Amino acid sequence: METRGRRFDEIPHTSLHEHGFSINAIKTWRKQKFDAGRPSRLEDFYRVHGLCFDCRCTGARMVGWDEEVPLWITCSTCQGTGAAESAKWQTWLVLDAIRRLPDSFGIADVEQLCPEVTVGLIRVLLIGLKTKGQLTSEVTEFGDVWRKRDSSL
Repeated sequence: METRGRRFDEIPHTSLHEHGFSINAIKTWRKQKFDAGRPSRLEDFYRVHGLCFDCRCTGARMVGWDEEVPLWITCSTCQGTGAAESAKWQTWLVLDAIRRLPDSFGIADVEQLCPEVTVGLIRVLLIGLKTKGQLTSEVTEFGDVWRKRDSSL
């Protein structure tokens, strides 16, 4: 019998933390909005911050079970980035910045070219490009150094 999906650790995924948020930050935001009489649902938080609500910004959606192990697929809404459709322009900005940078660069270099994009989304996109084999990374005493492997970047 063929199973649909894979274990969570076998597919690219992300998290609230990688996008720069925590549960407490969400609670604080929602309370502030509620107290101000503004929309304060969880879905509102995700929309305002450019996060994918379909997968709760994990980049993955559960599709079933294999005995006691949940099976997941890459979220078709955000293509595994955890970012909403509204964040596509931010993705384009990051990819454009990477194309303009030298073959070896750091996250700070991308941040400088894309100040309106969260560090979390930049990290998620870099990890996605690494998973696809377009980038490599190595940890140095000064932080991660990313290197282009694909000439299209």
